[in-house]
Amino acid sequence: MSAAFSPIMRATTAGISRASMVLCIMQTTAIKTTFVALAASMGAALARQGIITREAFACTSWAAAYAYTRASLTREGVKANESCPIRLSAGTRVEMVASDENGDGYVEVSVNGRKWWIDDARVK
Repeated sequence: MSAAFSPIMRATTAGISRASMVLCIMQTTAIKTTFVALAASMGAALARQGIITREAFACTSWAAAYAYTRASLTREGVKANESCPIRLSAGTRVEMVASDENGDGYVEVSVNGRKWWIDDARVK
């Protein structure tokens, strides 16, 4: 007997049919899926529009954006790399996904369906 079917086996011994148990599991899964979809759509609805005011490199994570900023302050400077692969030009329209609530200086934006971290001073 497989571990995945043990709740069904226990339910049948308690007088609940397998069909009822499978139906219950399917309904629970559908409710969870609906809740996740609803939460995602609410997040998209709450995202506010923004415009890039100055050219900015877009990074894949907060840590990459932080490392990029620190490296840009050195004498050698920094270039685009695998963590910060694209440059967003001034005037690019973005959706602001996460604002700078902690005061860390970065904001998460969505451009063409992909999420990036950029310096919050470059988004209006």
